[in-house]
Amino acid sequence: MTQVPNTGRVRTKLPVWETTTASFRSVFSENLNHLPNAAIVPFILSLLIGALSTSATGGVIEKGWSAATPGEIVFLILLFAATVVPYAIFAVAWHRLILLGPAEAPRVVPSWTQRHWRFFGYSLLVTVLIMVLMLAFAGVPALILEAIDASRLLTILIASVGMLAGAVVGLRLCAVFPAIAVETAHGLGDAMKLTAGQGLRIFAGVVLIFIPFVVIEAILQFLLPGPSSIPSNSETGAVLALAPTMVRFGINTVMNYVSAAVLISFLSIAFRHLSGWRPSAPETTSPEPTEVPGRSPYPRRCPPRAADDPASLFSTAAAVGGLRYGLTKPERSWTFRFTDTALHSRFGQQSATRPCPSTPRSAA
Repeated sequence: MTQVPNTGRVRTKLPVWETTTASFRSVFSENLNHLPNAAIVPFILSLLIGALSTSATGGVIEKGWSAATPGEIVFLILLFAATVVPYAIFAVAWHRLILLGPAEAPRVVPSWTQRHWRFFGYSLLVTVLIMVLMLAFAGVPALILEAIDASRLLTILIASVGMLAGAVVGLRLCAVFPAIAVETAHGLGDAMKLTAGQGLRIFAGVVLIFIPFVVIEAILQFLLPGPSSIPSNSETGAVLALAPTMVRFGINTVMNYVSAAVLISFLSIAFRHLSGWRPSAPETTSPEPTEVPGRSPYPRRCPPRAADDPASLFSTAAAVGGLRYGLTKPERSWTFRFTDTALHSRFGQQSATRPCPSTPRSAA
C-alpha cells in the first residue's frame, strides 16, 4: 500500500479530550481483539529480558558499581538496548493497525523488517535525547542552585519546570514514530515542525492517559502481598518469597503494554490529525482484454449497429482522428476509443437502468 506523506500542519489545534477518549476507545472498544496477537510475543520477550536484566543489575549492585568490570557494564548497556526490541515490535504493529486499519492487523508471530530497524534506532536516539534534555533543563539548574545555596523550594520549582520542558520536547519528538511505522519519510526535524505549538496539548493528553493506569497500578500494588509476608527460612520458602515479586513484575508488564497501546493510539491519532496523513487508495489496473481473432477484445452487451450505418461510420472516423465521440440514441449507445496501438470500439455500452433492447427484425 502506498502512503501519502504530508509534513505540513493541517490543523492548528489538537483537541486534547477528543483525542484522548478516541485513544481509549480504539484500544478497549475497536481493537481489543487484536491486542493479544500484537502483545503476546513482545510480552514474553519483555519478561525474559526483564528477568535477565534484574539478575545482572542485582549482581552489580551487590558488589558495587565501582567494582563492576567493563564487560559487565557493556552487558548491562546491551540489555538496556534489548528492552527496546519488544516495544518496537509491538509499537510498529499497533501504529499500523490504527493508521492503516484491519488490513494491517497484527500477527501472532511478527516479522522484523526494515521499518523495525528504523523504529529501533530512533527509539534509542529519542531516549538518549530525552535524558539529555532532562539533564540540561532540570539537572544542571538544580546543581547550580544547590551550589549557590538557593532556597530548596526554588530549586524544586526550577527543576520541575525544567523537567516539564524536557518532557514536552521529548513528546514532540515522539511524533516521528507513527510516520516510521507507515514508512513515511519523516525525521526528527519534521516531527518538531509538525508539533509546533502543540507540545502542551500533547503533554496534557499523555497525562490524562496515564492517570487511570497509575491509580489502577497503585491499587494492585496495595492488594498484592509483598516478599516479606512469606517466610523464607528454607530453600522452598526463598522461592515462594520471590513469587509475589514475579507476580508484581508480570502485572506491571501487562499494565505497561495496555498503557502503551493507548499511548501509541494517541500518537497515531494526533499524527493523523496534525499532518492530514491518509493512506492512499490502492492502485487498481484493469486487466488487459483477451484478443480473439476476428472479434473485438471488448465484450458486447448489445448487438452492434449495421456496418453501413452512417452515424456509426461518422463516429469511427472521429475516433481515428484522435477524438472520443459518443452517440446516444433512445434505444442504445456506442463509445469509441482510440489508443496508441490500435483502435478499439465498444458497442452497446448501456445505462445501468436501461435494459438491452432486442434487435428489430427486418421486414419480410
